[in-house]
Amino acid sequence: MKLHKSPELTGLPPIVGGSPAVLILGNAPSVLSLAKQEYYGNPQNVFWRITGLLFGFDAGAPYADRCTALVSQGVAVGDVLASCLRVRRIQYAGGAIKLGGEALISTSCHLP
Repeated sequence: MKLHKSPELTGLPPIVGGSPAVLILGNAPSVLSLAKQEYYGNPQNVFWRITGLLFGFDAGAPYADRCTALVSQGVAVGDVLASCLRVRRIQYAGGAIKLGGEALISTSCHLP
């Protein structure tokens, strides 16, 4: 069976403000999210609806406004993978990965 590799995909910069209290981590943005340059950019994903309900903002607001709302509530969003290769065939998805997240953790966590 032939495998189809994507070019190396680089993630999005984290959504992070001064002193977050909540850290939401994903593995890597979807192809659609990368194309839109938005975390959870697929309209079928319920991330924005859930966080909108939890933190009291309009899930349908422009992306920048949603990000600002999360940051104002002390929420940071990022990915644990800095980049990856997606390998696809029928009923299989996987790939080579490079770990990331250090920038998000080092800039957003103030450990005692």
